[in-house]
Amino acid sequence: MPLTEFLFQTYWRRAWIIICWLFVCFSLFTWKFTQYRNRKAFEVMGYCLCIAKGSAETLKFNMALILLPVYRNTIMWLRKNRSLNSSISFNDNINFHKLIASCIVIGVILHGGTHIAYAFPRIVGCSHSIFRTTIGADFQNHQPSYIEILSTIEAATGITMVLLMGMLLVYLGLVMDDVHKGTIMGR
Repeated sequence: MPLTEFLFQTYWRRAWIIICWLFVCFSLFTWKFTQYRNRKAFEVMGYCLCIAKGSAETLKFNMALILLPVYRNTIMWLRKNRSLNSSISFNDNINFHKLIASCIVIGVILHGGTHIAYAFPRIVGCSHSIFRTTIGADFQNHQPSYIEILSTIEAATGITMVLLMGMLLVYLGLVMDDVHKGTIMGR
């Protein structure tokens, strides 16, 4: 049997799920990117706004999806359906969960990074006339400083969520190291 045929027969169920997932992610990103490309705020923030909003849309999708692969009751229920089980690989759910988590990390970096490094400085440095005619109404016609933007509820909650997720990731990494070493749960 040729190698390509072997790989296809072995991994086709995994591949089509990942291709569908990637298609949804790229579609959501492109949809939001295009939507914000045609807004007045684009004049001030440029492509960083489009990238931030596109990555936010994929973040929403992946955050909603991340627990599905590790929810045992749902996986067991789906495995009972023969037609689904023959076309979807439910045995690789942990790896799919990790793939989604990796995409969330990339999305957080893109979303937060473009806001903090590019969009906020462009709002602060924008000329007052362009600011007033484009996004001034969103800020009650007061052009904020960088610190004022960071102290908004949206920015503060975003930064807090990233910090909490980072701490949780470190904690879970330490716990999993202990589990693998056998130093937890009385082993």
